[in-house]
Amino acid sequence: MIWSQVFPGVYRFKNARIDFTQTVTNKCPVGPNRGYSRMQHLWFLERVIDICAHELAIPGDEMRMRNYVRPEEFPYTTPNGCVYDSGNYPRMLELAKQLIGWDEWKKTQAEARKQGRLIGIGIGTTLDSGTNNFGQSQIVNPGAPFSGNSQGANCKLDIYGEVVVAVGSCPQGQGHETTAAQVVADVLNIPPDLITVRTGFDTERNVHTGFSGTYASQFAVSGLSAVHGAAQKLKAEMKRLAAFVLETKDDDIEFGVGAQGPELRAKSTGKSINYWGLANIVNVNSAVLPPAMYDITLNCRYIWRAPFKVPDKQRKYGNLTLTYASQLHIAVVEVDRETFIPAFLDYVAVDDCGTVINPPIVEGQVYGATAHGIGAALLENCAYDAVGNMLTSTFSDYTPITAVNMPKIKYGHIQTPSPHSYSGAKGMGEGGAAPIHTISAALQDALFSNGIIIEDSFNNADSLFRALVGKEICQADKLVKLERRAS
Repeated sequence: MIWSQVFPGVYRFKNARIDFTQTVTNKCPVGPNRGYSRMQHLWFLERVIDICAHELAIPGDEMRMRNYVRPEEFPYTTPNGCVYDSGNYPRMLELAKQLIGWDEWKKTQAEARKQGRLIGIGIGTTLDSGTNNFGQSQIVNPGAPFSGNSQGANCKLDIYGEVVVAVGSCPQGQGHETTAAQVVADVLNIPPDLITVRTGFDTERNVHTGFSGTYASQFAVSGLSAVHGAAQKLKAEMKRLAAFVLETKDDDIEFGVGAQGPELRAKSTGKSINYWGLANIVNVNSAVLPPAMYDITLNCRYIWRAPFKVPDKQRKYGNLTLTYASQLHIAVVEVDRETFIPAFLDYVAVDDCGTVINPPIVEGQVYGATAHGIGAALLENCAYDAVGNMLTSTFSDYTPITAVNMPKIKYGHIQTPSPHSYSGAKGMGEGGAAPIHTISAALQDALFSNGIIIEDSFNNADSLFRALVGKEICQADKLVKLERRAS
């Protein structure tokens, strides 16, 4: 169902039908570990676009530009009811071509081909749908009691005057703690290092994330929107309390950092109270408060809810994901005529994850996704012999991606804000498939004149050698048959 929800990718399909066949084998189970959702069908879709471009003699960039969803068409509804929130795919392609020096590489490629060199330039575009509507399960099983998505967060000023944020996600290095602290710090006008962030679900914190966990490329949308809502509630309570203590009005209070740390100050009088003082009034010196302020706890919980509707179970139609980020990569690859080893000559990655909250985290995620995709496209393969024995069962035989194998990545980004998150941010954790599409396209561009169609997502020197030699053998057999007929 996750595949089918964005099966049109970034293209303007009017009608489509998708059929699934699932096969169970006795091969070793494999678990992708980086942003793998939608990889299979998006790879297939990009292959179709690229093969059509070559067969019709339409340049790969022009073929995509003709068929991309246009910026003015957003929000864009796909044939199965998904609503793409925002995007600008033509602008991403223009930026990527600019960064890689498209026109110069096309000239270099033309000269190289005169010398018999196999240089290919490939484009790959991927769509990263984030923040699921669990109503997907109702399309599979109409009786499933799931639809929608929500996430909770808690923001409090504890008895020691420390700002503590609790989120339900369980990050594995995505930077949830950093970005959550950044969001709260912006609301309270204090440095992020004064914020303590606690992750993971438990009954004490009373927060959650959907079915609990970290998934669906959603934290920047649902998690941070919940954090922002909780921080705004805490800010409002702190402002009311400070106005009472400092004997002024709410709109006279400003947030900042003074000589004694974080504080709230009355602009009209210059009087201030620090965070510990506020926490002390609520937790220890509460007798000074009037009954009208008994609702102030300085412990604020906020539930963010996605604006989903229940999908149409009969038609299997409906918006199944809230935000749609994207990545576009371009690779220049040369296949050595002697060894058949593909080598990178240039590589660029451009992403659009809406409003960027923390640029270094976003850039790091893109580099990580690119590394995993390159590994899957060229190095990492579960090989079996004719009787089913696995030949790559140890790291002596299986080749994982490392820094040694990585090309230098040129990076760029655009921002098309989403209307659904408080900041305009989208998820961006599942762009790992883009290099597979891109490298397949580059290899095909290099070898198409030899009659080669790239039909597999994994291609190394051995598979390229077999493809080229196999094609030459087939052509030789045809020539022999024609000569026999002629004689």
